[in-house]
Amino acid sequence: MTQKFLPLQNIFFDDSHSEKNKIYSLHINKIIKTRDHTINFIRKDADLVLSGAAQIFPNHHYISNTTVTEISLRIGELRGSVRLLVYFVDGIGSETLELNMTLTSGTEIITPSILLKNETGYFYIKITSLEYNSNVRNISWGINDTPSALSGCNILIGITTFKRDEQLHKNLRKISQCPYLNQLNIDVMIVDNAGSVNLSEYCYPFLYTAQNNSGGTGGFMRSLCYAKNNNYSHTLFMDDDIEIETEMLYRSIIFSYLTSSPTVTGLMMMQKSNPTTVWEQGAFIDKNEIYRGFSYNFLLDIKNKENLILLHKNRSSDFVGWWGCIVPTKLTPVLPYMFIKNDDVISGLILKKKNIPLITLPSSMVWHEDFNKKPYTWQHYYDIRNGIMIRHFENIKTNKIKIIKSTGKALLKKIISGDYYCAEIILLAFKDALNPSDVYFKNIEELKEKHKKIMSHFPLVNISNNISSIERKKNTRKDLFFSLVSLFGTINPFRREFDDDGRKLSIPIGSNIFFHSYRFKNVIFYDPYTFKGYECTKSIRKTLLFLIKFSKLSLYYILSGKKFINQKFTVHQDYWINEFEDVIRVNRR
Repeated sequence: MTQKFLPLQNIFFDDSHSEKNKIYSLHINKIIKTRDHTINFIRKDADLVLSGAAQIFPNHHYISNTTVTEISLRIGELRGSVRLLVYFVDGIGSETLELNMTLTSGTEIITPSILLKNETGYFYIKITSLEYNSNVRNISWGINDTPSALSGCNILIGITTFKRDEQLHKNLRKISQCPYLNQLNIDVMIVDNAGSVNLSEYCYPFLYTAQNNSGGTGGFMRSLCYAKNNNYSHTLFMDDDIEIETEMLYRSIIFSYLTSSPTVTGLMMMQKSNPTTVWEQGAFIDKNEIYRGFSYNFLLDIKNKENLILLHKNRSSDFVGWWGCIVPTKLTPVLPYMFIKNDDVISGLILKKKNIPLITLPSSMVWHEDFNKKPYTWQHYYDIRNGIMIRHFENIKTNKIKIIKSTGKALLKKIISGDYYCAEIILLAFKDALNPSDVYFKNIEELKEKHKKIMSHFPLVNISNNISSIERKKNTRKDLFFSLVSLFGTINPFRREFDDDGRKLSIPIGSNIFFHSYRFKNVIFYDPYTFKGYECTKSIRKTLLFLIKFSKLSLYYILSGKKFINQKFTVHQDYWINEFEDVIRVNRR
């Protein structure tokens, strides 16, 4: 990066998706054409307001976390003439004009500096064409000097993947073909937990390693350990099922390089099925509820301009998700074999204890596959085991009674619906959680054997020909009442063998509509996307056994005193040494 002007955020457009396009500009029309980094005004006196969520500049995040105190705009090339206006929107939505300039044809045009403000808010641009066919290319928010500190920054982008080659390759093609992203001293490492990725189509010098599947934890720890051993200043953890824009990666990397102290920088998670809706902008755990947390701006629609200010208040959180997250390499802990679930949470809590802020940049986004499209069976084990364990990390004041209620609620749902396979997994997770973490995670071989048993626990088979077509839309109090008095259908003398269409009752895995299952002896649980599933038969003996086991575990948990206080989760890199394979650089330049 030898240029004097350093772009912090490039203005660009994505016309590939009609909904996603709404976060780039809210005022595109037939007399203005946009593509990539170019704006073409067909007519004179046409206005383009760049106030979409992807184009505005995050004042509060920069002034609060970086060394940047003022910004400018650079236009790479202008043909014709335009009026350029810059507005600041504060925390109550009031707008202030910060810059008003008339610009004529030229290249590398840089505006006077605009001071950042020590308050919530953002900047946006309005451009008016003063001639027909005025053309603007490569507009960037940036700073007039490249800080010398950037010369000591480099980053490893670590992508963990397991049999999601199609989406992975879409992202790798974008990264390999983006010239300005590759000016940031980056390396991209693919940790292939399935050994299925073929990189022969690329000329880009990716780093690659294949290893036995050790979950997201093992994949990201492979990237982190490599980054620590090779002195990368930053590490970016990235999922394989997200949709990226390279400009968003660029913004987050530049921001992390410019922070005034070590900071965790998250990319905001958007819904892939509804690309203008926020899923999470940083989050807090509920210390007493296993499945619950609190996400900033959850389900916020950001195509609505009135909602944008909610994104632009700088706030630290307990954790940011590892779907897209930049961490300071040296300070980030190496975690044990947690496999999946809550590893990003405990990492965030450890870093937070070191007074490292965890913030999520509103102008950097990734689009994640919807969670409800993923089958959820054995994953319950890791949700509950790891969820209980991390809630006893050091200074977290967890209420054991509320943890028992939370776990019991999850178990009761499965018993009521008749999903005995999942009930067994929940009880196993609860039992394993009642171990000191530093002892439980000590032996990786035992954990791997445990994982094999969990994976084989659910007898998933293709049951597409057995699924009932009867779909129920809601639970009713009447169904709940009869479910309880019949001990969840196990002592119901009137229970049926088949549903109204002559097939066995069928409930989608993860559905909350299940109170009616008391009427049936057998229940099929299935994944609505793959049509694989399993069948359970109601049993009073099993139901009572589940309740007795849960009661015993709960009593032991309550009477265990301080055994679970101050759980430890950090391990030495040598912990993983037998699990990791060598890293190779493919297509070396």
